[in-house]
Amino acid sequence: MTDAVADAAGYLAEGFKELIWPTRCVGCDLPGTLLCEECEAALPRIDPDQACPHCGAAHGVILCTECDPAKPNGGFPFQGARAFGRFEGALASMLVLYKDEGEKRLAPIIARLLAITAGSDWRS
Repeated sequence: MTDAVADAAGYLAEGFKELIWPTRCVGCDLPGTLLCEECEAALPRIDPDQACPHCGAAHGVILCTECDPAKPNGGFPFQGARAFGRFEGALASMLVLYKDEGEKRLAPIIARLLAITAGSDWRS
C-alpha cells in the first residue's frame, strides 16, 4: 500500500506543478509540449555536407572560420565533429533552458536531435 500512496503522491505533485507552471514549447510558447512539431521543423540546422569536417561549423567546407588550417584537425584535439544547428532562435532557448535553468526534461529531445545529427555514417 505504501508504493501506491507514493505513486499517487508523485502524480498529484506532477499535476500540481503542471497546473502552476504548465509545459510550454521553447520556441512558440504553445502549451502542452516542450518543443512543438512546427518549432522543431524550423530549428536552424547545419547541413553536414556543407559543414567543416573538423569542427562542424556551418559553411566550413567553403571556408572555416573556426579552424586553424595550419594545424592538424584544425587545431582541435579531436578528429572531427558535427553540429546540429546554429545557436539561435528556439535551439538557443532550448539549450539555455537545459544548461542554465536546469530544465532536464529537454534532455531526451536534445539527445534525439544529436542522434539524428550523428547519423549511422558517423565515425566510430
